[in-house]
Amino acid sequence: MDKQAQSQLVEFLLDKVPSLRAGITSNGENTPETKLFSVWKNPNNSIGTHTYNKPDTLSQTDIEEMSKQGLIRSYGDKLEITSKGGNVIKVMILGDDRSALAGDDSDIDFRTAQRAIKAAATKRSKKVEDDWWSRFQA
Repeated sequence: MDKQAQSQLVEFLLDKVPSLRAGITSNGENTPETKLFSVWKNPNNSIGTHTYNKPDTLSQTDIEEMSKQGLIRSYGDKLEITSKGGNVIKVMILGDDRSALAGDDSDIDFRTAQRAIKAAATKRSKKVEDDWWSRFQA
C-alpha cells in the first residue's frame, strides 16, 4: 500500500470514528499551519495574490480544520488565505533560522518558528536592558 492510499485510509477512519483522533499526537508535521505553509510554498498552487488552487494532497478534513481556525476560506476548488493565515506564514518564514543555501527543503513547524522568534525578541530585549545604564555613563 502506497503512502497516499494509507493517508486516505487513515482520513476515512478518522472521519468515521472521530474518537480515534484524540489518541493521535502531532509531531508538528501535519498541523494545519504546516499544511497551509506547504500550499503557499508550492508555486503551482498560486492563481492570485491570496488565492490558491486546492492541491490533491489536501483532504476535506484538512480544509475544514484550517477554515475553522480562520486560516483560509474555501470556495470549491479554490482557497483564499486570510490575514490570520498570512500572519502564520510570516511567523513560519521569520522563525526559520536555517540557511536557504543549506538545501534543506523540509518545512519548519509553526510552534518551533514561534519559539525561535520569541527567543530572538527576548535576547534583543535583554541586550537593551544590559545597555540601558551605559547610555547615561559618559
